[in-house]
Amino acid sequence: MDIIISTVRGIIAIFAIISAGYLLSTNRKHIQWRIPLIALVTAIILINLILHSQTGHLFFEYAGKAISKFISFSFEGADFVFGTIYSGNKFSFLFVALIPLIFFGSFMSLLYHYGIVQKFINFISIFLVKVLKLSGVEATGICSTIFLGQSEGIMVIGPYVRRMSDSELFMMMTCGMSCVAGTLLFAYASMGANLVYVIAASVVSAPCAIVMAKIIFPENASEKEIIKMEHQELSIETHNAIDALGHGATNGAKVAIAVAIMLLAFIAFIGLLNAAIGFVSFHYLTLDKIFAYIFTPIAYVIGVPTQDVNSFSTLFGMKTCFNEFVAYADLKKYVFTDKGFIMVCFALTGFANISSVAMQIGVYGAQWEGAKAKVAKFGLRALAAAAMANLLAAALAGMFFY
Repeated sequence: MDIIISTVRGIIAIFAIISAGYLLSTNRKHIQWRIPLIALVTAIILINLILHSQTGHLFFEYAGKAISKFISFSFEGADFVFGTIYSGNKFSFLFVALIPLIFFGSFMSLLYHYGIVQKFINFISIFLVKVLKLSGVEATGICSTIFLGQSEGIMVIGPYVRRMSDSELFMMMTCGMSCVAGTLLFAYASMGANLVYVIAASVVSAPCAIVMAKIIFPENASEKEIIKMEHQELSIETHNAIDALGHGATNGAKVAIAVAIMLLAFIAFIGLLNAAIGFVSFHYLTLDKIFAYIFTPIAYVIGVPTQDVNSFSTLFGMKTCFNEFVAYADLKKYVFTDKGFIMVCFALTGFANISSVAMQIGVYGAQWEGAKAKVAKFGLRALAAAAMANLLAAALAGMFFY
């Protein structure tokens, strides 16, 4: 009976999210339903492989354990550099989340130097081009985003930005905001998320982003310029392995510092905002309550268990209005059912927040000045598409969790 209820609620959620995307569509007549349908089936297959296939479940479980073991080596470097400061504060956010970013960034740079990352990107790009009929620039950009993050993913396709159609640009913006960088997965896990779930969410969010982007901003065939983009090797800026390790460590440190500064500012601002809201409302309202009120209907529609609706709504609201780190920072405050927990992990694992729009304007503008106006114009619509992609991934996770 629970399986039937879960399936029915999942179907309702899929219909509701796709219907919302259809209402937001810029050109309903040009929607090529084959592409979002195949992408949706791909997402469903991936979810079932993760949750119900022994091979798939074991793969993601061992992948999570392998990453945890791998990241644990970063603590040896922290112990050497910080000494007693580290030994007395092993569970502080600095050591469990930020320091590993430096180590992981260094390792990813080494893989990039030897072309291993590029081979993975090219392999998956071929699937996206052949099966989903995406353009080469879309396929390469999506795969780069999954492995490298939205900023680096944009830079990979930088030379092609000026020639991309509006639909392709919107596709890349949506995917960039719905996915996360592989280097951040452990940071989320250290804040209370399940590492297997966030790894799975980072993969499933990509086809969900394709579903929403191709419905909301379909390709106009009459304006389409076919971009010939072969699966060439991406440029390598490092000279040897040592240079690659140093370059990656430096970039990882920049990310860690940016995350730390962002959290310092945002969490402090949230405290101030909460105090102001409490003062104005005579301590009746808080930011948590406001987000819960706004996003509760959405949580019900996508199938979140009733007892988890308020918590899910609050965290998803914080993620959308601020960022996923702020939401994950509060994750341990709440107690979820097993189904609610997997859904919140899938919903929070993405860059779909207002600050990402500003970031994309800067990064796309650096590749081509003319892209700034387009990105600013499409920004909020792409944010909505990315948020719906994360909700679709969460709905599918809840639908097949039994």
